[in-house]
Amino acid sequence: MRHPARLLPLAGALCALCALLCPDPAAAQLLEDPRQVAMGGVRGDPVANSAVIHNPAGLSRAYLYFAQVMYLRDAAGHNVAGVNIVDSKTQQQLAVGVAYGYQFTDEDAPIATDGHDVRLSLSHPFSDRVHIGIGLHYLHLERTAKAAEGEEGEEAPEVDDPDDLKGFTLDAGVLIDVAQGLTIGLVGENLIHLDDPAAPRRAGGGLAFTADAFVIDVDVLADFDRHPKGETAVMLDTGLELLVADVVPLRVGYSWDGALEQSWFGGGVGFLTRGEGSSGGQLSISYRQNLDATDEYLLAAGLTLFL
Repeated sequence: MRHPARLLPLAGALCALCALLCPDPAAAQLLEDPRQVAMGGVRGDPVANSAVIHNPAGLSRAYLYFAQVMYLRDAAGHNVAGVNIVDSKTQQQLAVGVAYGYQFTDEDAPIATDGHDVRLSLSHPFSDRVHIGIGLHYLHLERTAKAAEGEEGEEAPEVDDPDDLKGFTLDAGVLIDVAQGLTIGLVGENLIHLDDPAAPRRAGGGLAFTADAFVIDVDVLADFDRHPKGETAVMLDTGLELLVADVVPLRVGYSWDGALEQSWFGGGVGFLTRGEGSSGGQLSISYRQNLDATDEYLLAAGLTLFL
C-alpha cells in the first residue's frame, strides 16, 4: 500500500535548518525521550522517539507517521526544547527518524550551556524478526562558567570555562523479535569517541516483554568513559509501562548509574486520544529523581501526534 510522503519534506527542512544553525552555537546532552525519563529501560522495546534516541533499529518495527514536541528541564537549570519526527510509512524498507534539541540555561545556572543536539536515524527490516538501525548524532556545546563574585573592593577570581564540544558521533542498534511479545535490543552508543562525558561510549542491550496492556523492559549497558577511575561501569535501567482503559499509559522505572554510583527513580503518565485509522495524539509528563543526590531531578513533557 502506498502512502503520501507527508513528513519527509518536513524532515528534510528540519535537517537543513539544523545545518544552518549548528556551525555557530551549541547544545548540552540533555535531549531525552519523555517515555525513557519515566521508564528507564526502553532499548528492548524502542518505539518512535525512544528508537531515535536509544535504539534506531526500532524505527522500522511499526508503520507510522509521528511528530513530537518536547520540553525537558533539570535541577541545574538546563532546559531543552526539542522536536522529533518519524516516517516509516513512505518507504517501508527504510524508516527515517529526525530529532533536534535546542538547549538553554537559566541566568543563574552555574554553567551556561547553549546550543544544539541533532540526530538522524535510519532503520531497515532485515527480516520479519530482525531490524537493524544506525543513528548519526551531531553535538555542538558551548559552555561558560558563571564568574564568582569577589569580596567588596576585591577582584572576582578568574574561572576557567569548561571545554566546549563540537563533533559527530554514531549510534547503532539491532532489534530481534525472539517470540511473540519477547524482543531483544542490542545497541552501541556514541561509537565515535568525542572524549566528553556528555557523549559517553556505551554498549549493551535490553530484553523486553510486550503484552496487550503492558511492557516490561530491562536494559544493561557498559559505560566506558564516565567512571572517575577510568574503569568500565555498569548501567542498569528497568521499566514498566501499563496501559489503563486503553487511554492512560502509566510508566515507572528504576536506573542504576554505575559510573557515578547513583540510583534514580522515575515515573510518568500519558493521555491518549484516537482518531480515524492510526491517527491520534498523546500528552506525556515524566519525572526522574536522583535517590542519592536528592536535589537532582529531570522533568520532561511531550506532545505527540500520530498522523
